[in-house]
Amino acid sequence: STRRREEVSTWFPGIASFSVSWNCRNTRLIAKQIELVAGSCGSRISDRQPEGQTVEYFYHSTDKELVTHLENVVATLRRQGYKPEDIIILSPTRFEAGPLGPVTRIARWPVSDFEQAQPGEIAKSTIHAFKGLERSVVILANIDTIDADEADNILYVGMSRARTRLFLLCSTTTRALIDARVISNMGWTAAPA
Repeated sequence: STRRREEVSTWFPGIASFSVSWNCRNTRLIAKQIELVAGSCGSRISDRQPEGQTVEYFYHSTDKELVTHLENVVATLRRQGYKPEDIIILSPTRFEAGPLGPVTRIARWPVSDFEQAQPGEIAKSTIHAFKGLERSVVILANIDTIDADEADNILYVGMSRARTRLFLLCSTTTRALIDARVISNMGWTAAPA
């Protein structure tokens, strides 16, 4: 905010301040997916950004399916040469209260809270607590909402934390909301049922 910039300027006279109008964090495919799923993020996508890899979605109807999807995604990343420090698992709710609470290891890697994670461990955090930060690989897990406003906020903040790879592990009830958002943001209309 402007007031916050003014405060920082008084603490550090002469500091440069500018607004960024280009998306410089995400690959093109992640940035485009954010636009489709969460709506306009207000920044343009540069032609110089790497294209990146497709954002992958996994839908589950049970907690067991959610954990299986998470295990499979992390095992695949491990085979592809990613390190645990490259990966963060983000959830809209605290892990202790949800289906991922008992998970302490994934694909033979330990999982720890973001604030305590050591090298060799995958970090986990709530989306809210990780706001403003980034990781190469973001796994948004336990996305379960049918409220469009809540989904826009959760999905925008969570998805935009990913620099190069993004995975969404969503409930089947959330799938309809995501599909509707994509259709709406592409300017299409859904066929009548």
